[in-house]
Amino acid sequence: MKLPPDSPFSLFCCHALIRAASAIVPRHAQPLSRAAWLAAKEERLVDQWNFLRHTGLWNFKESCLLLLPSFAAFPDAAKQLIGQETLQQECRRVVQSPLTCLLVLVALLGGIAIASGGLPATRDLIFRNYDSGGGKLVFAWLHNVRGGGDHPLPSDVIPAWSKHGKLVVSAAAFRSSHLPVTLPDGHQTRALVVMTDAEFFQVMRLQPAIGAIPADKSVVLSYKAWTNFFHADPRILGSKVDIDRQMFTVSGVLPPRVDPLTRQPALYLLIPNFNHGDVFAALRVKNGVTAKQLDKELVKNAEDYTYDYLQGQLRYSFAQSAVWTPVWSFVWAAFSSALLLLTVFRLKWTLPRQALEPEHRKAFARQALFFVAKTGLALACVFTACLEWSRSSSAILFGNFDPASGPFLLWLYIAGTMGVFFWTAIDQKARCRECLRLLVFPVRIGSPGSMLLNWSGTEFCCSEGHGVLHVPHLAPSWSDGPDHWISLDNYWQTLFQDDHRKQD
Repeated sequence: MKLPPDSPFSLFCCHALIRAASAIVPRHAQPLSRAAWLAAKEERLVDQWNFLRHTGLWNFKESCLLLLPSFAAFPDAAKQLIGQETLQQECRRVVQSPLTCLLVLVALLGGIAIASGGLPATRDLIFRNYDSGGGKLVFAWLHNVRGGGDHPLPSDVIPAWSKHGKLVVSAAAFRSSHLPVTLPDGHQTRALVVMTDAEFFQVMRLQPAIGAIPADKSVVLSYKAWTNFFHADPRILGSKVDIDRQMFTVSGVLPPRVDPLTRQPALYLLIPNFNHGDVFAALRVKNGVTAKQLDKELVKNAEDYTYDYLQGQLRYSFAQSAVWTPVWSFVWAAFSSALLLLTVFRLKWTLPRQALEPEHRKAFARQALFFVAKTGLALACVFTACLEWSRSSSAILFGNFDPASGPFLLWLYIAGTMGVFFWTAIDQKARCRECLRLLVFPVRIGSPGSMLLNWSGTEFCCSEGHGVLHVPHLAPSWSDGPDHWISLDNYWQTLFQDDHRKQD
């Protein structure tokens, strides 16, 4: 519809908006096609303008108000699009597709990666190697037999272990706590401060990216502390930092993505000959040393060279093994959940034999591949979500303080894997045995009160005509199995394809 030559500029703008919205409406939409919808909108627009012009009400305000129904044409056009049967049918086909299921799981895994900041805990598990540079890294602490619970060690045992140990290559004492730190701009915050000495970085096999690690009293910043607290200013080296109302000189900055104890911003306060108070121990031992051998030597040296009796009270955590503890917990949880799934669903041992038959091999291969891909992606989501949550940036990652090594994460893995296996099994049973689409058209048949010789349940049909699944409401004693799948021949598939063409 062409506008009159004397039409105002606002009317031309409204006309352009309606034409732009008409592109959303399908060309052969029902009940209005694109041409009919556009003609009705334009006719209403021109009639409204003519009414305002002839009654003398046309002004700048009315020209602006005329734009409102023009903008409203966009949601109306979207409503016309959504209401089309062909679009709804295509949306249902997309939802029923097995590819959609896999893409949703991939998107969920990507969402976990974005929410966690790139899966830092998972990347540490894969790429971190605490035992590089020779020897194994071990954390040691005290577990009192009488009082129970984990406690620090007496500080005098660390020099004895380092000096007289045959299995210990080097040892260092450290203690961590959150202390007030005054930043250069005067703002005060609480940060993790690790008190130790220069020997700690030799045990960890760490070298600073900027500056040095002196033997005298100073502060070494983690890379996150340098960027978060000091805005990555290289001039901070040599300056003074107020930690718990004491001034210390900043001597170095650790490399990025190097977190010896935690991923949260940390300041390492170097105190020469740090051997006062109760401390934790970081040990570098020779390769092949077991916990039993190490315990025997450390207990003997503590008794010979100090006054500490530590028989049966020491606890150890080999760092590299502790990093992989969540993996073995997850494997155990997945194995237990899989056994429970087989018990509940009562897998028939005749199914593998039937799958090897020539006419069932291709269909079984597709089912198995889809089940493995779906289960693998879902398990990956559970594993990464629980690991990233437990080993967050604020977690302490040494010894028994690692939250990913405790029983709580194991129970999370058990609940998560159990939910995954049960969902995948139920979803697999609700799909076509040929095309793996979700079954549709549920039809209820029979009566639960008449089951002596009759069958009662619900029938689900494949939208492509591949078969029908019979699911009983209550399985009778003469039934061979809870669910029964009947494959349909090509004649039925042709009927379904013809029905799709008619609807299109």
